[in-house]
Amino acid sequence: MRLALLATLLILVFSCHSPVEEEEMKELPNDWFFTQRAYPFEEVNYDLYIEELHRIHEEEKDLVELRSDEIAWELVGPTNIGGRVTDVAINPNNPNIIFAGTASGGVFKTTDRGYNWKPVFDKAGSLSTGDLAIAPSNPRVLYVGTGEANGSAASGAFAGDGMYKSTDGGRSWKHIGLDHSYHIGRVVVNPKDENHVLVAVAGLLYGKNEERGLYETKDGGQTWQNILFVSDSTSCIDVVIHPTNPNIIYAATWERIRKPWERDYGGKTSRIYRSKDGGATWEHLTNGLPPSDENRGRIGIAIAPSDPDVLYTCFTTDPIENSFDGVYKTIDGGDNWQRTDDFFLGGMYSGFGWYFGKIRVDPNNPDIVYVLGINLMRSEDGGNSWKRANFNVHVDQHGLDFFPDSSNIMVLGNDGGLYVSDDNAQNWRHSKTLPITQFYECEVSQAQLDHYFGGTQDNGTVMSDHGMWGNWRRILGGDGFHVIVDPEFPEIVYAEYQWGNLFRSNDGGNTFQWARSGIDNEDRNNWNTPIELDPNNTSVLYYGSSRLYRSTNRAGEWTAISDDLTQGQHPSGSSKYGTITAIEVSPANSAIIWVGTDDGNVQVTLDGGTNWNLVSSQLPIRYISSIAADVTNPLKAYVTLSGYRRIDALPHVFLTEDGGQTWQPISNNLPEVPVNEIIIDEAYPDQIYVATDLGVWHSTAPTFNWERLGKNLPLTVITDLVIHQTTRTLIAATYGRSMHKFQLDAAPPTFPEIEFTYAPFSISPNPVQSVAQIKFQKQITIPTQLKIFDISGQLIHQTQLLKNSKQLQLPSNIWTRDGLYFAQIVSDTNTTTQSFFVVR
Repeated sequence: MRLALLATLLILVFSCHSPVEEEEMKELPNDWFFTQRAYPFEEVNYDLYIEELHRIHEEEKDLVELRSDEIAWELVGPTNIGGRVTDVAINPNNPNIIFAGTASGGVFKTTDRGYNWKPVFDKAGSLSTGDLAIAPSNPRVLYVGTGEANGSAASGAFAGDGMYKSTDGGRSWKHIGLDHSYHIGRVVVNPKDENHVLVAVAGLLYGKNEERGLYETKDGGQTWQNILFVSDSTSCIDVVIHPTNPNIIYAATWERIRKPWERDYGGKTSRIYRSKDGGATWEHLTNGLPPSDENRGRIGIAIAPSDPDVLYTCFTTDPIENSFDGVYKTIDGGDNWQRTDDFFLGGMYSGFGWYFGKIRVDPNNPDIVYVLGINLMRSEDGGNSWKRANFNVHVDQHGLDFFPDSSNIMVLGNDGGLYVSDDNAQNWRHSKTLPITQFYECEVSQAQLDHYFGGTQDNGTVMSDHGMWGNWRRILGGDGFHVIVDPEFPEIVYAEYQWGNLFRSNDGGNTFQWARSGIDNEDRNNWNTPIELDPNNTSVLYYGSSRLYRSTNRAGEWTAISDDLTQGQHPSGSSKYGTITAIEVSPANSAIIWVGTDDGNVQVTLDGGTNWNLVSSQLPIRYISSIAADVTNPLKAYVTLSGYRRIDALPHVFLTEDGGQTWQPISNNLPEVPVNEIIIDEAYPDQIYVATDLGVWHSTAPTFNWERLGKNLPLTVITDLVIHQTTRTLIAATYGRSMHKFQLDAAPPTFPEIEFTYAPFSISPNPVQSVAQIKFQKQITIPTQLKIFDISGQLIHQTQLLKNSKQLQLPSNIWTRDGLYFAQIVSDTNTTTQSFFVVR
């Protein structure tokens, strides 16, 4: 076996291509999350998502005491890799207190200038942050606008649920309205009045809505007024207020309409507006600024606190790319503008300016200005000349704030997390304790628990081989996706970056070689291209483009074993749709392979790929997110769906026991949100776990009554699950809160004398909430005992059954905890055991 493996390695090494440099792999933020959830209607039911979010929050409040003894999830990390920070705010009285709002992980607070952090928004609302602001006149007052407004990989899929306010420094929160704002671009508090707040509402990223524009409250959020509305397709993306005259307001609007395959991020209503009467009337500022035409894209604006007549704005052009189109400056409060940049900034947005668009001014010097793009650019002469200010800092800048008494102290937020400078941006310190990495996939070496792997947004494929939060490292560039560690030879690791660029490592992830030999480059590939090991033969792998490929020599060579398994190329002509999204090889029979696609197909082959059957006619037409095949029954499988309903309830989990001929919906009481992954516990195949947009849920077949698993897991998007069987540890990848683990119950007690035959009794209700009724199919005619064991195998209750009895009630005071239990009937001739759950 080892010789065969060595031969395969040699073939791979001598036939591989060199990995592509990271700069060449840099891709635009993709619409994959939205595509999953919108298909086939081109829209996401945000209100349903928010409704389910609030429902679960309320249920959690009611269950706090009941769940006090429940097992808690534990952070695995990383904390040193980072993730997207959308905005930052420094307490104006204390530079050690900083708040960081993240794209999909909520709001964090530090009291020691970034060395240690704690989440402060987990039990409030949506964990997608658009913008946040501390009231300068009372730093204990903090406002958070939910819903990231950047055109990012996830912001269109995960909307916010409005505005929140804290009056105790982030300890508690109150929802204060703007429920249908969805995405918020900027929150500004009047420096003299903590109750006077301006909010730039971007509205729907994909689609139109009336709840856009600039909103104002003068009573701390009790009431709101829309003081600048342009159209149902025009966002308000930025706003500033005069520091001493709050009647003077400047706002930037942005016309944008979006579909997964059609970007229109520009239009004639992308403009700069000024009001001198507190928003009662507005004027469109034009003198010296670029024209408002169909190409005008995102605009940012900033006012100099030390000289409010000085303002800067950054413009973009081209509705598809929003290319950088200059920095403009006024020294007379907006009457006249002049372009000031020296064209050195031309490529700072690359081809995706809709992802950036922010500009900031030093609070103490009107000539020091920063533009946030791929890099942080700084001018010290009023915008005439520029230089890079973020060396040794991650790319893609989104938030910047200053300590007003000493602007040498700065905080920067980007796709790599949060950075602090104490010397006016000359040097930056990366905060290595923020668990905000956005994972697409996770993996663990079955040979060693503390060897974790995962594919991440904008931070490549990462791994930890010490099990420490802050000791992760990047092992492959680009955006990371599927990772597989060979369970037989753990030094073999497969990893990929976007669009199916597959690599293989023979040394545990230290070095990688190209591993796509034989795969047709003309095939359509998903942003997150699936790869799968044959669980019965780890030398066999499968790769899904629009066709299914198989390798029998550990990715040395690939051969197509199907034609196009999708519905064909998308009507738009895009090669990014009509792709395979899920692959599952039956553990019971390797010839049975399941495939799901992004356009709603489920295909199965019963003969290793010679013939394929389309078996999804009974399923809703949605994006197929995952498939899990039963461990023992080769015709039994589970399928999960992304997407939202239009009118009627939409099940997101289905079961077949006849190879796909018929399907049974088993979502039952799951929240009505997308399910991203389903796995079967191979040690106990009736235990099922699902990853959803609102946490991890579990159930037991065949009842399928679902409940959230464990406590302390943030209510965020869970993208992937994997079980480390030896230690009975469940690993969950989150999109915005790094990776977590959960200690599953120990193996059920074993009874060597038991004959596992059909149980001649039933337990109801199951799960048990208090007392339980046990009913026997036949009367007890011989001496028989009933024993109840908890999950650890401890005998907690025992009773002798009366002759001729047909039922028995178990008292409510015998349960030691919620979880799995076993009822055992023991007689001289037979012993039968049946499992059940207790949930009180």
